Parts: sequence; C-alpha cells; structure tokens
Amino acid sequence: EFRNQKKEEALDLWKDFGSTDKIDISALLTQASGSMLKNFISVDTVDGNTVISIDRDGQSSDQNNQGVKDEFEFTHLVTLAARDLTLDQLLQNNQLIF
Repeated sequence: EFRNQKKEEALDLWKDFGSTDKIDISALLTQASGSMLKNFISVDTVDGNTVISIDRDGQSSDQNNQGVKDEFEFTHLVTLAARDLTLDQLLQNNQLIF
C-alpha cells in the first residue's frame, strides 16, 4: 500500500504496483466526492506508465471553474511504472482511496 500524506512528498515512482495495492490520497483530497472526482484526479498513460496527478481544490478543470478562485493546479503525485490504467479502473478495483 502506498500512502502519501504530505504535499512535500507528492512525487514518486511505483515500480511494482499490483492488483492488491492501494493508493490512499484521502489526506490530500478532503473535498473530493465521487461525482466530482475527475476535477481532483487526473490519470494518464505516458510512455507505457500510468501518471496520477491531483488538484487539491478541484478547480483546474474548466468544467468546475465557475468563478471560484483556483488555489491549486494539477500536480504529479505518482507514476505507476509499466502500467496502463484509467481512473475508472482504479476506482472499480478499489485501488484508489479518497
């Protein structure tokens, strides 16, 4: 299990992320909810790796920016080496705790 609770530690490469591993970001995303999760979490595949980034206030997305001050932008959190996963897959497999 990977736990990252401090902003200063928010950069990591996970080389052996498996089907039973979990990423706990609950301490970083206190305002995130299921229906708005894509405003807070970005999951992309880059060079065969899954790159997970977070926006701590969820305002970087154009969909959610309704005159609310954007205090944070998407920041790289972790790269899962040699994995090609989506946000939906991580959620369906209960591998993302928020």
